[in-house]
Amino acid sequence: NKIEEKQIFKQAHQYPVLIHVPEDIRKLQLKILDFITLGLDRYYVDPKFRGIRELLRKLIIKSAMSSEQALLNTFMRIGARREGVTEEDLKRLERRLENYLTGEEEGELEVDKEVEEFFEIISSFIEPQRIDKLKSEIEDIVQQVRRIMEEGRSPKVNALADIVELALGKALGEHKHVFKDVVSGKILVFTEFKDTAEQIFAQLKKTLEQRIGRVPLSFIGKVRSLEQKYAQFLVKQRGELSRYLNIIPTSDGRLIGIGLLTSESKRLLPVFQCMLNDKKLDTAVLISTDVAAEGLNMQAANVVINYEVIWSPLKRDQRIGRVWRLGQEREVYVFDFHRCKIFRQEVPLQDRLWDIACLFHSLR
Repeated sequence: NKIEEKQIFKQAHQYPVLIHVPEDIRKLQLKILDFITLGLDRYYVDPKFRGIRELLRKLIIKSAMSSEQALLNTFMRIGARREGVTEEDLKRLERRLENYLTGEEEGELEVDKEVEEFFEIISSFIEPQRIDKLKSEIEDIVQQVRRIMEEGRSPKVNALADIVELALGKALGEHKHVFKDVVSGKILVFTEFKDTAEQIFAQLKKTLEQRIGRVPLSFIGKVRSLEQKYAQFLVKQRGELSRYLNIIPTSDGRLIGIGLLTSESKRLLPVFQCMLNDKKLDTAVLISTDVAAEGLNMQAANVVINYEVIWSPLKRDQRIGRVWRLGQEREVYVFDFHRCKIFRQEVPLQDRLWDIACLFHSLR
């Protein structure tokens, strides 16, 4: 803007969001931390697997900082065994995941499958008698994570719902001038885990419906009309629409769109772009893995939420670049969700530097 001496890019505002957790979830986090720091040493004892043990720690921390669903699926894979694997298979996957953690992995990646495969392969090198003890040790953690999910008590989903309400013009108070272009804005939520994206999609709908309460039946017709509009893009997959897109009416007749963009639904990109551009929606939320973070134009949205801390600043900039580009008509807002620091104290120094770089960048 200074070079051209006129406004080419709209102003971009960046905010860190600290996610506070209730006491029972904090205690669960401490139990997971104890397993990460001490438990892994009891089972992955071979000195030649020292580097792999550290990678396991980082992957568990990554999933724990992302969502309950990502953490649950990670723990469910601990102790699973895959037959017929070699140390070369393990090393190959180790290199790929290390590149992912440092941001050196090129192209679009949903890391869930690679993480699951890695846990199954590494478990194949544990002595069989240790496997049962390992599964027993993590069973209590698995049950507690399931309970939190069943009760719908995800602190990060609640924080996201707060931002959706800002987009509806609620609870602005004295900050109305600060978030003026959040109101009626369209929201992109980025996560590194497909499991996390699916949890957000399911729980955000339930959370918003609980907050909204009863809705007059007359508003349901507006929802059906829009659903038919989007279904025209799905000649062969009409029945799939509800798996990846929901429209929620509010008690005062406004409409919220929620979409799920992953490797499974990328073929529905025209539907999601239609949702983001739809003037009949008062706001829309597109939840996406990084399949949408590179090479796609999403400037119909102007709010970006990084659902977990990104250890690669380059990846973060790519996400923001989906909306902050030439042609953006509204000011851009970037919200970085930060978990409490229980897990972050166990992340190796070089990876914490990525974390610090992202936080510093978000405060500039």
